[in-house]
Amino acid sequence: MPQLLDPKCSQSPEKSVAKCLYCGASKATLWLRKVQDRLQYVSGEWDFYRCDECGSAMLHPMPTAEDLASLYPPIYTFAPELGARSRFSRLLAFLEYHLFFRPTYRTQARIVSNYVRKHGIGKRLLDIGCGRGLRLLEFRREGFEVHGCDFSEESVSYLRDCHHISADVADVSTLNTVYEANSFDIVTAFYVIEHVVDVEEVFRSCLRLLKPGGVIVAVCPLSDSTQAKLFGNRWVVATEAPRHTNIPSQIGFIGACRDVGFEDITISADSTVANAACVGMSVFPNSSTTSVYGAGQWRVMVNRLLGAALTYAVIPWALLDKWVFKRPAMGMLFARKPV
Repeated sequence: MPQLLDPKCSQSPEKSVAKCLYCGASKATLWLRKVQDRLQYVSGEWDFYRCDECGSAMLHPMPTAEDLASLYPPIYTFAPELGARSRFSRLLAFLEYHLFFRPTYRTQARIVSNYVRKHGIGKRLLDIGCGRGLRLLEFRREGFEVHGCDFSEESVSYLRDCHHISADVADVSTLNTVYEANSFDIVTAFYVIEHVVDVEEVFRSCLRLLKPGGVIVAVCPLSDSTQAKLFGNRWVVATEAPRHTNIPSQIGFIGACRDVGFEDITISADSTVANAACVGMSVFPNSSTTSVYGAGQWRVMVNRLLGAALTYAVIPWALLDKWVFKRPAMGMLFARKPV
């Protein structure tokens, strides 16, 4: 089990930090204290400090870029073949894919497709951190020319061999060496930003990769959501520490994007199921895909089913968050490169 240096929780509510990853400010206030990895893969406790200027949250202590890859368990993202071990696991994987993952991916692809159609943007798309490419399948069904990149060589090989999708081994620090400038109409980053230690680098790389007038679509959790306020250090987004190194506010997210040169920036809610699922996994921490397929225990599978049931039960709340409160747990940012 990886182990980072045990953080010492500050007794002071204020802390000087190197800088906020979103606005560059150096003053932050203790927000969430003694957060633990819900997957129990990395031992230790962490704090989140909220920037006094933009409200974005930063992990303390922050892992180094070199540490990041070692913080992920072998099974971290969903793929249908995870259920191959038994008949019950196959059924569970089938149901999960068609009831949760595919509806979310399909909704996301349609939202992007509608935006592209409305603004007359081309359909050559790169997905950063694409994993096994299940979301890219939905984009391909929407008529996009899809390309993916991921730091996992196994995922990239799977994409090429099983889905026949163009893919490269790359992470946010090597994008500029793998792809030429002005290569794509759309660059997507689903649930990537919260995992990095240099947000500006990500946005600058995306700006470089996009053609003039192209669009970045970035989806990540938001620190000013109603769920963050309700669940505190039990919020599933926080308990992904230390893999989640930051959680932006809407203001911080927009500001960081604007500062590197993007324009026409908007934020809306991610898919309703994705937002509702955060409630399910916050109440039942062992209900994630990683816990189920990694542990293979009946008790954990029961938790997964309970989490799934709660997810669908709170969809009305997710809709209120989207349309009334406008404080979704997961936000989808659109921004364009100047022509």
